[in-house]
Amino acid sequence: MSKTHPGAILLAAFFVSTSAAFAETIEVPADHPTIQAAIEAAVPGDVINVAAGSFVIRTAIDPLGKGIEVRGALDAEGRPLTRINGEATTRIVDVKTGETNTTVFRNLRFENSARTSFGGVVRITGASPVFETCEIRGGSAIYKGGGVWTRDDAAPIFRDCLVTENQCEIVGGAFFADDSSVITIQNCVIRDNTAQSGAAIYINGSANAALEDSTLCNNQTTQIDGAFSDLGGNSLTNTCGCLGDFNGDGMVNGVDLGSFFSFWGRCPAPCPADQNNDGVVNGIDLGLFFAYWGECP
Repeated sequence: MSKTHPGAILLAAFFVSTSAAFAETIEVPADHPTIQAAIEAAVPGDVINVAAGSFVIRTAIDPLGKGIEVRGALDAEGRPLTRINGEATTRIVDVKTGETNTTVFRNLRFENSARTSFGGVVRITGASPVFETCEIRGGSAIYKGGGVWTRDDAAPIFRDCLVTENQCEIVGGAFFADDSSVITIQNCVIRDNTAQSGAAIYINGSANAALEDSTLCNNQTTQIDGAFSDLGGNSLTNTCGCLGDFNGDGMVNGVDLGSFFSFWGRCPAPCPADQNNDGVVNGIDLGLFFAYWGECP
């Protein structure tokens, strides 16, 4: 009968402990000029801390199968200050090497990206990353997912995210779940996305989407196409409510005005008083608020 030498056990424990000890925080752009360069230098367990500001990319960010966190900066109200811009020429994130939920994208705003098909902003193939406190905004594609496309048993989690103003000419404005993939969506707002069908989510074949505590509104033409799992606490409406009716009594009046001013200034999404979704509650929003004064239509 073979025996394991005690020295081998100690050696294995040493390597595990030292691997954890060597995990570090990599700063972008201080340590590496780009997010991808930082990923290439990272080892599992590292955190890539991306400074506030706008970062233009030409090639999609690929985590290379590593269990790492790519983390942006937040303002005082919890809104992402790190913006990654595809300049309407490329998708922004491509996760395709068997990543698990140890691969995390957090506090990032992905915006202004485009592909012909298969995910204008994010493509996930056979992987299960986590997106938390992110914004996926202004993506476009002709086919299968203006925002996010998943396939090959992918099982990503989207938590506390805003997914808005994405468009697909055919199906899946915000999300397209394909080929047995399962998208979990928790406490997210999916609004103002467009597609011929499944403007919020298009679920194809044996794929699925599990929704919990999320708001879907004003996604045109249809919100969800395909079977999905309703885990409770969701709101699906054709419009995003009567703007300004904060207490839901069917009237926009002085009571709501008091609530409106409580949101004044920087306001993270989802922000009920931010009428034009620019991240700030100011005089522009006040003018839009008064446009709804009186009984809600």
